[in-house]
Amino acid sequence: MPGIEKLPLEDAADDSPQTRTLLGVFHQDAMVMQKYVSSLLDSARMILRLQGELSAATQNFSKKLSNFENQKFPLGTDDTVLASTMKQFASTIDEISSWQAVLATQLSDGFVYPLSKFLETDLTEVVTMNELYNQASHDHDQAMVKYSKLSKKREDETKARIEANEEMFKCRKKYHQTALNYYSTLNNLQYKRKTALLEPLLGYVHGELSYYKMGQEGLSQNLEDFLTNISVSVQSVHTELQGEQQKSQQAIEKIVSECTYYYTPDPTPDMQMRPRPVDTSVKQKAGYLFVRCKQGFTHRWERRYFFTQGGNLMSQPREQFVGTLVMDLDKCNIQRVEVDDRRYVFHIVSHDKKQSVFLQAESGSDREEWIAVVQNISREMYANDLPQELSSESVQSVASAVSSMGGGQMPRQMDPALQPSSRQESLSVREKGKSRLRSRSRSDSSDSNPPPGPPPPTPLDTVLPPIPIQFDMLSPGEDQPSFRSWPREGPPKRLQEIVTITLCKMSPFFL
Repeated sequence: MPGIEKLPLEDAADDSPQTRTLLGVFHQDAMVMQKYVSSLLDSARMILRLQGELSAATQNFSKKLSNFENQKFPLGTDDTVLASTMKQFASTIDEISSWQAVLATQLSDGFVYPLSKFLETDLTEVVTMNELYNQASHDHDQAMVKYSKLSKKREDETKARIEANEEMFKCRKKYHQTALNYYSTLNNLQYKRKTALLEPLLGYVHGELSYYKMGQEGLSQNLEDFLTNISVSVQSVHTELQGEQQKSQQAIEKIVSECTYYYTPDPTPDMQMRPRPVDTSVKQKAGYLFVRCKQGFTHRWERRYFFTQGGNLMSQPREQFVGTLVMDLDKCNIQRVEVDDRRYVFHIVSHDKKQSVFLQAESGSDREEWIAVVQNISREMYANDLPQELSSESVQSVASAVSSMGGGQMPRQMDPALQPSSRQESLSVREKGKSRLRSRSRSDSSDSNPPPGPPPPTPLDTVLPPIPIQFDMLSPGEDQPSFRSWPREGPPKRLQEIVTITLCKMSPFFL
């Protein structure tokens, strides 16, 4: 039927906080349904009990009517007509009591029993599966803690790894299959809840209809058509439920067959399995990691759910629905480390060295993917921070401004003796030029003339950024070929640097 919500079976292995939250909503919905069906069953049992009592009372009433002719009235009135009439009424009422007994049987089979079965079988199964799921989840967490404590120094001890991997395999497989069955049970409940409520009502109305038909008080044809349509709809839901159960079973088998590396994240040599392939092109990742937390004068490792969002590393406990910021990955540093005798540990340090975090992955492949993801994110953010190339109109305006100031062609090479060794040297050269220009201005204005106003904006002001740019000085005696014949030797340089280099040679500001 359309509009039925389902839990995705594929998310059972993910076990993310979002999936846990959605699972809790489905379980809470089942508990509300259980409470409602329980109250509905109490009312249905009351109707059945009263219907049985009505049938017994009617039958007893019929017997009382039949016993009328055996009464010895003191007056001794001969009232045979009345006695015969009473006997006829007794026979009719006795027949009515038999109809009521049939109605009570029909209500028991078609009204009370389906509700009782739905409550005691399907809804109780949800409670049982929830307990099994929580126990399996707890066992899986304990196995993960034990698995994570395997010594890196004694990594060559195959026996310890085999035992840890076997325990991990059993607990994780049990948890995964329990989760799949629990998800499937909750999904089936979304179908059964419709049939479990409609079938009892259908049985109740059919029983009443049969009762009235037996009493020659038939119901209208329209209601029969309506009940027929309801019966067809219920049968259709049963058909869909069978198909859904088959699909769920096939999906479970397929998912289980593809979860080899999920059950055993780090295969041992005796398993004859290759490690899981590492995808170094991924740019986003999510999963559980152990994080090193400070506890007093010592440290402890806590298992949390981590994921990348944009350029940030986020953390999210199971009890929370939203994640919290751990670190900005822009220009961060990540490396493999050995801490607390644990395997697969890596360390992330922020760009400003103020934040750092130690994380432990489940396997070497998982650690390599996390490292690749962080590096890809940091590399992509660095590329986005680079300034964009200037437009062709800006290049033309710069070229015309340079030629108007007396410049010739663009420089070909830079004199190593005049090349600044760092950005600070470039800035110092520029500051010296500014101070020299200010001293000239003060000497020219010694006649107590007011200082001139700021010069009008030049075409360069619309192109060059106001921030200082690192550039290289040129030798005045070098040839300056045309801009289009600029050689491609060495690393590419930005247009702002080329323009500033030319100005450095030709403008009096830098003298």
